[in-house]
Amino acid sequence: MKLNILPFLSALSMGLALPSDAPSRRFDQNIGIDLPALFSETTTAKIWRTAVDSISQLPGKFPNYVPSTGSNIGQYVFSDISAWTSGFFPGSLYELLERSVRFPDHLKTGSVDPEDIHDQLLDLSRQWAKPLQTQAFRTNTHDLGFLIMPAFQKDWELTGNQDSLDTIVTAAHSLATRFDPRVKAVRSWDSLVNKRQNITNKETNFLVIIDSMCNMDLLFYAGHHTGNQTLIDIATAHAHTVRRNIVRKNYSTFHCCNIDPQNDQIKFQETVQGYKDWSTWSRGQAWGILGYIQTYRWTKDAVFLQTAIGLAEYFVNRLSKSSHTHPYVPLWDFDAPTVDGVLPPRDTSAGLVAANALLLLHQALQGESPYLDHALQIVRETIDLSLSHDPASLTLSPNGKTAVPAGNWDSVLMNATINNNEYSLSRSNNTGLVYADYYFLRFGNRLLEMAFA
Repeated sequence: MKLNILPFLSALSMGLALPSDAPSRRFDQNIGIDLPALFSETTTAKIWRTAVDSISQLPGKFPNYVPSTGSNIGQYVFSDISAWTSGFFPGSLYELLERSVRFPDHLKTGSVDPEDIHDQLLDLSRQWAKPLQTQAFRTNTHDLGFLIMPAFQKDWELTGNQDSLDTIVTAAHSLATRFDPRVKAVRSWDSLVNKRQNITNKETNFLVIIDSMCNMDLLFYAGHHTGNQTLIDIATAHAHTVRRNIVRKNYSTFHCCNIDPQNDQIKFQETVQGYKDWSTWSRGQAWGILGYIQTYRWTKDAVFLQTAIGLAEYFVNRLSKSSHTHPYVPLWDFDAPTVDGVLPPRDTSAGLVAANALLLLHQALQGESPYLDHALQIVRETIDLSLSHDPASLTLSPNGKTAVPAGNWDSVLMNATINNNEYSLSRSNNTGLVYADYYFLRFGNRLLEMAFA
């Protein structure tokens, strides 16, 4: 049955306020969780509208970022399917599908019949996920976890679709081809070309980045589902190598390291997206927390739990010691300077990745931790500062002149930074990001899974 969602979407497209959600109950009287925006009807409508209106972009293009300047201000820019971000929009649809299946009282869709919502969501999710199956055969990227897991893990777990599990296993074996036993790591990048580096020789260079830790979940998942110990061992070895070469003694992180595969010696440690080589890029730190707590959940190795705790402590300490407004919405880099009273760009994607990781860390510590409170504070302040669908809010473009109604933005969140490094060939900040929205929805579902919502 085709779902009539025109009234649901047209209210959003005309900039009208949708019916307000009923006040959310306090999920835990001791914690005081009260974040109705996580489950709002308007958030659902934004994802749904993009899925319906952009279906013609398939199979080759996927939502990536929403610029705050230029001719398409507030509208999604689409990237080629090969972009590392392409898995997140289908993943967002599957997060909504999961709500319709497991938590229907938290999927706000007005008066539309829940059964029709489920059927239409499943159809949309699979339409957006199917083209990504071709990406599972790639051996030229380490980002297969980001490309494959958000959609296909959910499809397998919610529907039992064997094709989805097969896609995950195929992708894992593709990723495993990038493992080098001399370095005991999976190669992240085949090259690094910017205004400072021109590295293309794979015989003498082996590039590893902190982001790679989140792609190890693909190897663990496929390894445990198929009984393949080799995939598990590769992921575990990689985690040890990253810990040794990218995590600093104070549990801050480099972004990238280059290892000579011929002698396993470090050639350099630097940042490609953060402020300086010695600084701490906030999203990289967040990737590290998430990657190591995921690794601990699979291995139960205490060294990985301690690494996740150390990385988390560094992250939340830097937030808590910040003196600017909304300190829990991270700056793009913790060490980027304020210039003439102007704060450096924020990165809501860093905050949402970290918030998800902190929930997992709180769960691993069996609820005896401060990390739930920190995660909630990140999300509260992000909603307050950066929720784009609040019709009453405005955001100014970087030149300070053009007021943009936040309700006109395609993405749920604003104030994200892709890359602001001085040597980057393309700098981009103050955007919406498809993966910030994905982790926003994922955070809400994690709260539901943990019975906090």
